[in-house]
Amino acid sequence: MRPAVPTARTTRLARAGPSPAGVASAVGDATAFVVLHLACLSVLVVGVSTRALAVAAATYSLRCFGVAAGFHRYFSHRSFRAGRPVQLVLALLGTLALQRGVLWWAATHRRHHAVAETAYDVHSPHHHGFLYSHCGWFLDPANQPTEHRRVRDLERFPELVWLDRWKLLPVTLFGLGLWALGPTTFVWGFCISTVVLWHATLATGSFSHRLGGYRNFPTDDDSRNNRVIAVALLGEGWHNNHHHSPRSARHGVRRSELDPIGGTLRLLERLHLVADLLPAPTPEGPGATAPRATTRPPTS
Repeated sequence: MRPAVPTARTTRLARAGPSPAGVASAVGDATAFVVLHLACLSVLVVGVSTRALAVAAATYSLRCFGVAAGFHRYFSHRSFRAGRPVQLVLALLGTLALQRGVLWWAATHRRHHAVAETAYDVHSPHHHGFLYSHCGWFLDPANQPTEHRRVRDLERFPELVWLDRWKLLPVTLFGLGLWALGPTTFVWGFCISTVVLWHATLATGSFSHRLGGYRNFPTDDDSRNNRVIAVALLGEGWHNNHHHSPRSARHGVRRSELDPIGGTLRLLERLHLVADLLPAPTPEGPGATAPRATTRPPTS
């Protein structure tokens, strides 16, 4: 049984107030969040083209891989090993998704697993309400700081520290490159694909901890496997499987639970670009094969 924890209300009141820098960063993020949503409406003006849809599919898939395989499975959980060039590429692809920097993302996600489904878990719809657990926490100035103590292993790499600090530089260059291909391609390849990826990623904290889905494993939290999110995030929707074995490189454990991200990682392993993928458990034998620790020493 979980120990008693403060209520969501008292937890928020107990948190230290955000710093001026945190408030400024949150205002910038909230502005970008609103502007990009509104920019999607410009599709009514620029229309659609085959090239724009192809570019949108490519930018969505590559950045989804950066978030799912990079920010999540590699940097947050160390589910496999990679050399520094591959590590940097994964960090760059994830950064282009506009979900803040690699150090912040990994620290925040490690915290989620440490306090899952308690009042300290800002992703929990049970404690903070559906809207806050979906996107409110992401825009809250109190959640802007990076918990550096959780990512000391990643801060050994100066290129990751640099990329986390200057994350807007590659994002700006990425946006300018798509704008050079024309307004229609920019709206679909940058604005729409970014917003869709935002909400698909955020849905793992809201929908996958409250609504629908099913459970293969009796975890201490309310995580669920969600087929719609799994399709949208190329295999990241098998959330109950993931909470049961956080370090598994493959999230789908049944034949029906397709995991393109995990399949791509197996291909990269055969190409000797990554190594030591940690296996997934089976529903018939819970907990047997994948260790539950959330950090792992990185490849130097």
